[in-house]
Amino acid sequence: MTKQSFDPRTPVIVGAAAVTQRVAETGGGHDALELMVQAVRDACDDAGRPDLAGDFDLVAVPRGTWSYRNAAYSVRHQLGTVGATRDYEVGLLQTGILNEVAAEIAAGDLDTAVVVGGEAKFRDLQAAKAGIEVRVTPDGDAPEPADLRTPTGIIVHPVEIEQRFIVPVQQYATIESAARFAAGHSFEAHNDLVARQAAAFAEIAASNPAAWHRDPRSADQIATPSADNKPLAFPYNKWHSTQWNVDQSAALILCSLAKAQALGLDDSGWVFPLVGADSDHAVPLMQRSSLVEAPAIGVAAAEVLAHASAGIDDVAHRELYSCFPVAVAAQARELQIDAHDATVTGGMTFAGGPFNNFVLQAMVKMVETLRESPENLGFNTAVSGMLTKGGCTLFGSSPGDQPFRHIDVTGQVAQRQPALPVTSDSDGRFRVLGYTVTYDDPDDRLKPTTVLAVGETPAGERTLRKASNDEAALFATQNELCGAESTDIGDVSSYAFP
Repeated sequence: MTKQSFDPRTPVIVGAAAVTQRVAETGGGHDALELMVQAVRDACDDAGRPDLAGDFDLVAVPRGTWSYRNAAYSVRHQLGTVGATRDYEVGLLQTGILNEVAAEIAAGDLDTAVVVGGEAKFRDLQAAKAGIEVRVTPDGDAPEPADLRTPTGIIVHPVEIEQRFIVPVQQYATIESAARFAAGHSFEAHNDLVARQAAAFAEIAASNPAAWHRDPRSADQIATPSADNKPLAFPYNKWHSTQWNVDQSAALILCSLAKAQALGLDDSGWVFPLVGADSDHAVPLMQRSSLVEAPAIGVAAAEVLAHASAGIDDVAHRELYSCFPVAVAAQARELQIDAHDATVTGGMTFAGGPFNNFVLQAMVKMVETLRESPENLGFNTAVSGMLTKGGCTLFGSSPGDQPFRHIDVTGQVAQRQPALPVTSDSDGRFRVLGYTVTYDDPDDRLKPTTVLAVGETPAGERTLRKASNDEAALFATQNELCGAESTDIGDVSSYAFP
């Protein structure tokens, strides 16, 4: 069966490109908007039509760390196209953006669209360190976004905000401690397992030309704190963690099959989104019945694979969202796959994790991967928040047996993950469910200073405790606190261990 015999509304990716900028001179290089425009132009070239931007019905952009007034409009203006624009706020899944656009194409609401995002944080950070003011593309004349998609639910609880427990590395490190305890691992065994997973990703990044860091790192290098590998939140060091100070952009051009054929595009590199599923259910970390599960990924993946009449073993290429090791491990458990076999890019630590844009980078790499092995399927996931929301998209080199479908699994995930009650009371006995230690001494970045713990009171309420105490912080890096009961997290004598 040829591609011409399929449903003319079938969505297809006809062009994809990722840009990694290496600034040769501090203060030079392109800003994020220019990198996005470059990615779109490269994607048009990839499709075989440098003028393809003139046919866009929609330019869709996920918001980044930049302060452009209306990035989608400004990208459209730079490209000289006249289609509609849409901006997606932080907190919406990046899989959801592509899934939504593909569904609109399948429904006949769009014929051609581009999804593009980008960051220039490395350029900007280096210039700031040198005291150099960088040029930024002006967009003050851009109107307010006409179509702005915003998330629902809250990512962090007011108690977490009050205790300043809002930094992603701290919350993910807390999840990691709970995963270590649930597995019954010692510090040494678990740290080795996590470091070996990260080292496997570094090895893959070394062979990815678009990766930000391509130097292999051993498990021992990753696990050992040093001046080059500063501890961020116990047990995570720099090389466990996403690296978002990067200059990267990515663009994917989608068409209906009929439009792609009408434009006379070469079909040899086409890749098809087959089905996607996303959850917008949000429960802050301290309210979850399990700190270590990723139910949104499990539910979304089950729906996607069922729609495609496939099993996860039928999917040769996988890219799980990889902001921190426990995020990969939690998703891998839901999918019942090996966490080492979960990336084609090298992950957000080594391939680069541009804020709110990594999934687009990973999808471009997935398109390239499927072009090289067209007989296989590809699977990308996205996570928003602290393993809060989750979604996925399945890709193939030919259309599926079923029309593309975007499945909302929010209700199913909500049934699996209720929100537990919280108390803001910082006194009384509680049991530690997960914890981390931070390193806040500006004169000694290797010194543990503060303990943060998510716990449960005898009444079944969730609580968050914090203590800035050097003795307690050091103790927590040497002794497993998960499962212990305490009345004062800053007093090591108050702990009762199981």
